[in-house]
Parts: sequence; structure tokens; C-alpha cells
Amino acid sequence: MYIKTTQAMKDLQIVAGCFEKAKEVYMKDFVDAFNNQLSHGQIKFLILKLETDKLPTKIKAQKYTDYVLNNEIINIQHNIYTQFIEILSK
Repeated sequence: MYIKTTQAMKDLQIVAGCFEKAKEVYMKDFVDAFNNQLSHGQIKFLILKLETDKLPTKIKAQKYTDYVLNNEIINIQHNIYTQFIEILSK
């Protein structure tokens, strides 16, 4: 995924913020974090694109989908967004 716009960077910050708050994040957590800025479908598409870049990893596909950070990303609260940008810039 190539970060082209300021909005894409803001979206990435929101996703990173979710992982700063919890090790496992549900789609509902992402939806709540975006606070109606994006639809559920848009958020799902964003997360799927980030999954393609191996940032979050899906761990459950039962009633609710759970996501965790890729093992390459060290869960240090102030660093997740920076790590996302570094990985996406490669």
C-alpha cells in the first residue's frame, strides 16, 4: 500500500491507535475509532489492504474477526504508527 494522501495517513494513525490500546483488536474497535468518518465497508477494505501489507494479521474468523499486529512490529505504544510508515515505505 502506498500512502498517497494526508487522509490515508490519518486513517493509518487511527488503526495504529487501536493497536496501542489493545493487543487484539476487533473490527468493532476500528469502527468505533473511526467515529463515523468511514463506513464499515470502507474500514473493512482499509484493514484488508493493510493485511496484504502484513501489518495486522487476522487470528479469528468466527462470529467476530480479531486482528493482532504482525510479529515484526514491536508493540511499543508511541511507535506503532512510525513502524507502519517504515514498513509501507519499503
